Amino acid sequence: MYLFTFVTCAVTIVSAQSYKAVKTDATYYFYDSTSRGIFAGRIDSIAQEGSDTQYFGMRQIREISYICYIPDGASWLGDVVMEKPGGIFQFVLYSSSPADSAHIYTILSQATLGEAWHFYNIHAAGHYLEATVTQISQSDFIGITDSVKTIILQRKDASGLEVDDPVNGQKILLSKNYGLIRLPQFDAFNINRNFIDLCGKTNPLTGITNLTFTEVFDFQPGDELHVIYDDVHYSGFGPHDEGSIIQVFLEKLPESTNEVLKYRVAECKVKSHYSGTGYPEITHTEDTTTVIYDISSYFSDFWELTFEPYESYIWTDMSIYLSSNRMGLSPVTQMNMTGIPWKIINANGILCKWEDECWSSAIIDGYIPIYTYLKGLGGPFYYQNGISTNIRHRLLVYYKKGTDTWGTPLSCDSLLQVGFNQNAMNQQATIYPNPTFGEIRISVPDNVQLPGRLEVFDVSGRLHSRFTLNNKETSVELKDLPPGLYIYKLTSVKGNISHGKLIRR
Repeated sequence: MYLFTFVTCAVTIVSAQSYKAVKTDATYYFYDSTSRGIFAGRIDSIAQEGSDTQYFGMRQIREISYICYIPDGASWLGDVVMEKPGGIFQFVLYSSSPADSAHIYTILSQATLGEAWHFYNIHAAGHYLEATVTQISQSDFIGITDSVKTIILQRKDASGLEVDDPVNGQKILLSKNYGLIRLPQFDAFNINRNFIDLCGKTNPLTGITNLTFTEVFDFQPGDELHVIYDDVHYSGFGPHDEGSIIQVFLEKLPESTNEVLKYRVAECKVKSHYSGTGYPEITHTEDTTTVIYDISSYFSDFWELTFEPYESYIWTDMSIYLSSNRMGLSPVTQMNMTGIPWKIINANGILCKWEDECWSSAIIDGYIPIYTYLKGLGGPFYYQNGISTNIRHRLLVYYKKGTDTWGTPLSCDSLLQVGFNQNAMNQQATIYPNPTFGEIRISVPDNVQLPGRLEVFDVSGRLHSRFTLNNKETSVELKDLPPGLYIYKLTSVKGNISHGKLIRR
């Protein structure tokens, strides 16, 4: 980087800058529209080797063989990016053997309109991908206007004849002042021909960048969240809570800081506390309260959120663990919303080292869920289903943010009626299996007068299904019931028999 005494000189130099494929002034973020994932491009170090400049990108967790990972694998940009005289950039991914099988992707950053070159050699077929500059024009991207070269790819055989390939006609875009703004994901390009587009950068912050604590919990007056949760452990045995919450944010309190955010919130919620066996203790709340988000309460996750997507890190606590995070734009897991940036913690679970250079996924049995944080919608949200544990979850089912809405809202009136008629529930029925993949059996006590009725409600309190029970033992098919959490209610001719939750897998 050069410093200039006079602003006029600096402007003159910038306007005369040559195109460069790699920039070192910021972290650049790229969006993959296929996976909806976001990749960080960051140059961590630079070295000189003769007349060549070597750029080394952020290391990342990389799978090198089946269930075998290394924590310090090459960046998706390559093991190294070589800048050679004349503006030649080579993105190099080394292979173990043979020595000449390294994947090298070449960009001639100074190429003129109509100029063509070998972008990539396809070793196995003796073919190559040809790159040609087809246009140089002013273009707009992430709120920036700059001169951009359009580079078109075409596969050819050894004789120069065109060969069919999904890559034919695909564009690489090279910005004069911001480097490559559309490019292949080099570490996977030989497999899926994937292209990614610039969506944000730092220095200054522009577009979509790494999520922060204040961005995750940035609520505005009128924002509304509807959440259902269940913290059950060990297949429902032992004390646990489940419930539903509706929050409407009224104002951000002036004493809020970057580490402690305080809001005045109107809440409607129901909580069922299970002490072990029998009916739960159900409490209802409808009130205005202060909700506090303290970064210290999320220290582990938000320390991890400071890392870029796919950036590896290792910490020691009794033993050594390896973990990672991912970032993208929705939809993600069960949150089928559009365009909301998200960050996942423990995306690869916990990995354990079992050979000198090989780490593999540990069998966690569902103890550690995948935590999802959403920009402006909070978190963590998760859905955990272990082998020996029951389903544990905290799910966002509806939000209103500004004029945008998503999901199915809960009903405060329905929440306040959860519990049905406890006094009439003097008979206990059995529903099994629960969770179920479709079919359930209902067993009612002998002294219950039939016919009876089974009703299944969704979490908003709306009736989904109704069945008549004519026998003490009855099978009911629920294959048409979408997977999720439901409330069931059993009623005899003399009143309620039983109620509880029902999980459809």
